[in-house]
Amino acid sequence: MSEMIFIFLLALLIFGPRKLPEIAREVGKFMAEFKRAGNEFRNQIESEIQNLDLEDQIKKDAEKREAAMREVEDRRQLAQSQGELFDAPDVPQQEVMPTILPPEHTVVNEDHTPRSSLIEAQEEVQAPPANPEHQTESNG
Repeated sequence: MSEMIFIFLLALLIFGPRKLPEIAREVGKFMAEFKRAGNEFRNQIESEIQNLDLEDQIKKDAEKREAAMREVEDRRQLAQSQGELFDAPDVPQQEVMPTILPPEHTVVNEDHTPRSSLIEAQEEVQAPPANPEHQTESNG
């Protein structure tokens, strides 16, 4: 504390009572800016450390997945070599997507429909109906 008083009295003698408040404001601004820069630097270092930890965790997870996949593949090959059926409950089975067909008697875009489908559709239209009772009468 005695050193601070000595520095204050020395500054008062050197700069005078009129300049001392301006100098104190400038020193305060400098200290605030210095503190802000230190906080930004610390935050940046902490975020980089978090990013590195996250990357390490991602690598570890990827290695675990690869090891598990290798183990499943090794078990499958061992079972196949022994002539056993292999069912891996750990590995999700891919679902087979059903084929969705348009309703009957729909208008088909000929540019994007396979030629074989168009030929089958034309044959159905040109063939006479199997039951003559279902024929429509003309309104003429």
